[in-house]
Amino acid sequence: IDTDGDRVRGVRTPDGTIATDTVVCAAGPWSPPLLTPLGITVPLEAMRVQVAIIQRPLALEAPHFVYLDTAVGFFCRPWGPGCTLIGVSGGDQHDPVDPDRFEQRTDPGYPDLAVATISQRMPAMATAVPLHGHAGLYDMTPDAHPILGPAGPDGLHLALGFSGAGFKKGPAIGQVLAQQIVDGRGTLVDLTPFALDRFATDAWRTPWSDHELVLGSDFGHRL
Repeated sequence: IDTDGDRVRGVRTPDGTIATDTVVCAAGPWSPPLLTPLGITVPLEAMRVQVAIIQRPLALEAPHFVYLDTAVGFFCRPWGPGCTLIGVSGGDQHDPVDPDRFEQRTDPGYPDLAVATISQRMPAMATAVPLHGHAGLYDMTPDAHPILGPAGPDGLHLALGFSGAGFKKGPAIGQVLAQQIVDGRGTLVDLTPFALDRFATDAWRTPWSDHELVLGSDFGHRL
């Protein structure tokens, strides 16, 4: 990210420099190396999270709900005809890693663990057949909420730290961030609570509302 004084001036890429006075950094776990040269420190941790894809038994061939089970400790959703995607909670399943050097395959015992875990809620899943799986990255912030809005030199905006929940929020985030960039404020929702400077003090530890739910299982999220 190129700057001139206290103003963004462009982005250097392998294919050349793009001149612009507005830049949105939305590089997820790879954001810190882009921001550190500008004197911006973001409290992000790259977290490796695994999922397994299983073939459901014929008795459960019909699609099921998408849900997060914090009592047993897993999340799941249908994954194509007759298949289910499962993620298992627990600190041993969420490992801090180098985003440029992490194992993208699941651990050898993970598919069996996924089947055993979901079977606690759906006993018929005990005969499910593991098919494949993969591991991806969460860009975790200390409070599991994203960092949104301007930071550093004029013209630079951040959209990162979604802690595994950014894809589903992407359209709304894009809309309100565009409003803030063009009009100076987001009319869809106030982005002020998501500013980077909330981490300058311990204020981020305060619950966001009287109704905030902190999940008991280690999924790293608040609702």
